[in-house]
Amino acid sequence: MDIKKAILAEFIGTFFIILLGCGSYTIASNFSNGIGILGIALSFGLAIIAVSYALYKFSGANFNPVATVGLWVSGKFSFLNMIEYVVAQTAGAIFAVTIIYLIATGKQGFIIAENSLGVNGFADFSPAHYSLQAVFISELVFSFLFSFIFILANNLKNSQYILPLVSGITFTAIYLVSIPINNGAINPSKSTAAAFLVGFQSIYQLWVFWVAPIMGALLGGLVSKFFTNNTSCE
Repeated sequence: MDIKKAILAEFIGTFFIILLGCGSYTIASNFSNGIGILGIALSFGLAIIAVSYALYKFSGANFNPVATVGLWVSGKFSFLNMIEYVVAQTAGAIFAVTIIYLIATGKQGFIIAENSLGVNGFADFSPAHYSLQAVFISELVFSFLFSFIFILANNLKNSQYILPLVSGITFTAIYLVSIPINNGAINPSKSTAAAFLVGFQSIYQLWVFWVAPIMGALLGGLVSKFFTNNTSCE
């Protein structure tokens, strides 16, 4: 693997996903009657599918620290490569929300609000006012599931054809449930980028959207090793 190409692919892929996904929160969801939860979830899922097919051969199509940390635990990455991927993903997400902000502010009267850019949060920053406990549990469980499924799909024969669909469909399904809870996270790079543009309170709550997803990713990586290392029924 050419690590320079891989890092650039992770930056571009994450940028594309966050641009379309968070753009759907900020622009499409506020236009006319909006696209709703289903539309936002599909924006993320379809973007993941498209860019994963395009860039899989260069980086493995992670585009999310949850996937990368899980793969590291399962033995697919060195620690250094994991850090490089996560930095590239976070930089791509920050660039994407910056572009969204520059576009959105071109509309007269646009103001960065608590739910702009799909920023994640709990209590008053939760769309349906879910508590810290509820948000933490949902992030932990959904991140575990995404990491676990991503790793197993990555281990399948011809994964370059299977993984993009599995990743996109799984993410869409998770977002259909998690958007009312915390605006949909399961991606610390997305949470970080949105929080820094929205402001102090979002930054104050950001720790939840790193700690819980990374814990879920670690657990997903550990559990996936049981399945990938024990394929015999004997």
